[in-house]
This record gives sequence, structure tokens and C-alpha cells, in this order.
Amino acid sequence: MPRRKKKSSAPLAPILGVFLVTVAAVLAGYFVLVKDTGGAIASDPNLTELDSVSFSANSQSLRGNTYRLSGTVAEKVAWDELTGELLSVESESGLPIPVLIPAELGNTEVIEKGQSFVFKVQIDRRGIAIAEAIEKS
Repeated sequence: MPRRKKKSSAPLAPILGVFLVTVAAVLAGYFVLVKDTGGAIASDPNLTELDSVSFSANSQSLRGNTYRLSGTVAEKVAWDELTGELLSVESESGLPIPVLIPAELGNTEVIEKGQSFVFKVQIDRRGIAIAEAIEKS
């Protein structure tokens, strides 16, 4: 009695190819939709970048205004449980800007020397840059 020829199952390559293309399309869509666009502070059109030269020359002239400050933490100058933390932030122009992180805001981010951040700062009546929001950049 002659042997019957086995029926071949469906080829695996086309099925696997369709599966991989589908997974790749889903991942690409996820990264396009969820991609970080730089954060709320960096993309806020109402904030202008703090001019570090003007700030260094006369911070009193900037008081009452809110700015965006991008820079790297150069030094942690002081810390007080009630007041917060005073940082020296090296701006993109290379000038150090003192930034006070209020105690209630300091608990939202771990801030270490050498890290880059984008700060939303308001210049208070004394000419001190007070952080209102912080984002890692």
C-alpha cells in the first residue's frame, strides 16, 4: 500500500512576517504618540528664556516676571527645612544663576549636582529667582 503524502501545514514565514510588521507598527505608533516633546515648561509659549546677562547685571529690573531657565546644577549652596534649597544653576550662556527651590517644590524632584533641568522661575521683589516648577531635561 503506497504511503500518503503528508499535507503540509500553512507556511510559517508569511504568518510570522505579518505578526512582526504588526508589532513594529504598534510600537512605532506608540513612540510617535507618547514621545516626550520637552515637557510643559520647555514648550510653554508664554515663557521667555531668562537672560542671564541681564539677571547678573540687575536682577531687580526683572522682578515680578516669570521666565524659563535651562541649565545644569553647578552647586547645592544651602538647604533649610522650612525655606527650601538654594542652587547655583549654570545657564546655557555659562553664567551661574542662584535659584531658590521652595521646600514644598523640592520634594517633587531629586536634584543632584551635574543634572540638567528646565525651571519655571519668578523673580521676586528682592530680585531672587524662585522656582515654581522643575523638569529634568
